[in-house]
Amino acid sequence: MEFEALTIGKPDDAKGRTFTTHLVAYILSDLLLPAASGGALRPVLLAYAGTPSTVRAFTANLRAGLVARTARHRFELLRSAGYRYQILQQPSRSLLLAYLPHLFHLHPGVQGEDALSFLNASPRWWLDRQEETLRPTYGDLARDVAAAISFVARLDTRSPLPIANDPLFHHALYTRALEEPWVLSTDATADFDHRGLDALGLESPVLCHVPHKTFEPFLARVTAAHLPRHLRRAPVIPLRPPTLSVEVPLAQLSLFG
Repeated sequence: MEFEALTIGKPDDAKGRTFTTHLVAYILSDLLLPAASGGALRPVLLAYAGTPSTVRAFTANLRAGLVARTARHRFELLRSAGYRYQILQQPSRSLLLAYLPHLFHLHPGVQGEDALSFLNASPRWWLDRQEETLRPTYGDLARDVAAAISFVARLDTRSPLPIANDPLFHHALYTRALEEPWVLSTDATADFDHRGLDALGLESPVLCHVPHKTFEPFLARVTAAHLPRHLRRAPVIPLRPPTLSVEVPLAQLSLFG
């Protein structure tokens, strides 16, 4: 697999010190983190690889606010945005993943008061395992049900509203949410674009950014239409979601062979 060169360095450095890694993956969303006024892209996730010493130096420059460049793009990571930096290291190569944990982790910590915002990018190994477990009950829907469980788990940890713990209801809610303008998936737009996640062992991501005042009536409509009557009368069952985050695929990564 070919990876585009990604270079960083100070233009006025008399010693001409620049560092070049390979761009592995990125996720962009102007909806969640707009590009800089000068045109530099501000990814919500950026992955790059190289030798351990180069990756360390590259990351130090990136964290200091310098812009990284490919032949086509410029990337900038705002120091104030709260990126988490995670490294996977082998003797001769390293992979660095920089991402915004409040958008990817199951439990986001502090969230904005006005909207539910997250990215659901399930590890393929987890979906494979869940599909195998769910297939005896849900047949050909098993993988879609697993994806729905992951998506709804993130809704549940970000919304104060109760969401019933029923896999088929999760599937119905997820299917309906994909039809809404506040959920973005495969088509690249100015609001949402991504590349290279396959190399990280991740499924194509789904972005959700919905105001609480919009989500509340949506959930009420879907619940009235799709939740089985016996569950509507019963107490809400707390979700027991999978412990998912973008940390998981790194242990499974085979990027360096």
